[in-house]
Amino acid sequence: MKIKRMLSVILCIALLLAFCACDAEKEQTDEAEEENEQQTSDTAERPDERISFSMMGKISVDASTQTANTTVQNGEDSSGNILLTILISDAELLKKTGKTGRTAQEQAELDASPDYDPLNSYQEICHSPLIPVGGEIGSLVFEPLADGTVLPVGEYEVLAFFKVYDAETNEPLKIASKTSRIICVE
Repeated sequence: MKIKRMLSVILCIALLLAFCACDAEKEQTDEAEEENEQQTSDTAERPDERISFSMMGKISVDASTQTANTTVQNGEDSSGNILLTILISDAELLKKTGKTGRTAQEQAELDASPDYDPLNSYQEICHSPLIPVGGEIGSLVFEPLADGTVLPVGEYEVLAFFKVYDAETNEPLKIASKTSRIICVE
């Protein structure tokens, strides 16, 4: 039963990533570096569905508090509120820490599955509150992994996934964006 649950979670994340890559009618990324800030804007074919956000290209995380003092902005021209979720792959964790951070039982169940691929298996390590159109947040809190491990000092490649929600109903819209980022735990 636990294997089915873990595979369901992995499948859901894979579907979210596939939705972002395939189902968004059109993705257009506009990047500009200024003092380590990277602004990205994605636009769907329909002009009324747009996501516009900015965040740092490299995010510094305090090792003792697992908090990043960084600004994430939802642009004035976004179609709705945005939710930022930061994901890290099992492969990145294995490479940098020697383990996935999953519980022993979870990892055993995944290892027993022929569908398990550390490169395509992600864990959520951080998520923001909904950021309103034109709004911003000033910090992010990184959560411990399933086995209680916090990210040790080092640099990690992560996936920042942005999902847009209707500003009035908070229903998800059919537009999302993903971008790679580096977090540096110091």
